[in-house]
Amino acid sequence: MTGDTTNFEARLLTPDDYKGFVTIYNDFRNRAIDEYMFELEPLGFEDFADAVEKNLIECLVLFENTIPVAFLVYTTAISEAIELNIIHSFKMENMVERGMYLIKKFLELTKSERFDKVVCYPMLGEQKHLIGDIARYISDKMFLTGSLSILKMR
Repeated sequence: MTGDTTNFEARLLTPDDYKGFVTIYNDFRNRAIDEYMFELEPLGFEDFADAVEKNLIECLVLFENTIPVAFLVYTTAISEAIELNIIHSFKMENMVERGMYLIKKFLELTKSERFDKVVCYPMLGEQKHLIGDIARYISDKMFLTGSLSILKMR
């Protein structure tokens, strides 16, 4: 009997990951206007990677059995907030499961910043169905870690 086991790993995007990540990023770009309700086309991959390298944004990537399958983009550049911008799962598959895994890692990575800053998440389009789960999970974690507050923007 062979069992299918899924091995998840979430980590910040590095240049070593670009070759495998570009496919999932372009999947997001192709859906950004129609499914995520973006008003403008998102950055091309090279400009996105440049923004990550300059620490203007952070990109947390979920790998499933070493293959990039989802990502979360956030920024701490806004002085008053940690802004969670995008959660995307390749071909919109397993969005809730993958999204919540990324949120857990996001909370680990931003633990120290959340003592001073609020978390805001202006989710649009396909991401909106995650808002309730995110709010409950972040609220529970913030209560336990002593963070000040969260802010949901629509």
